[in-house]
Amino acid sequence: MPSIKTITERLGEAIAHEHGEPNVRPIASMMRAMMKNAKTPQMVDLALDFFNDVLGGCGVEVIRGEHVNQYYMDINLLYVNMGSFDVGTMIYDTLNECWYITNIENLITSQPKRFD
Repeated sequence: MPSIKTITERLGEAIAHEHGEPNVRPIASMMRAMMKNAKTPQMVDLALDFFNDVLGGCGVEVIRGEHVNQYYMDINLLYVNMGSFDVGTMIYDTLNECWYITNIENLITSQPKRFD
């Protein structure tokens, strides 16, 4: 799970743009707590909606792939759409049940067999 330092380094600019520089670290701390406590698919969904609001995103989007489970079906990634695939964002990997802070383009190209 990404640390508060990683969140501030990779998403601090977006947080500062939406909420001001003094609020970056407290918001990053809240984001980490939400990731840590998102133990069910419903909590993951709530966390992503919160991240979308905090980052000034354009909504939560999906990347489809192989079947995951009865809840997610073929949704492999959930991510905050920041308007471009090459911009860092919050990503939840439903297959591996983990969080990433990277851009969608890098994550997809790093796993070509999974996302063909």
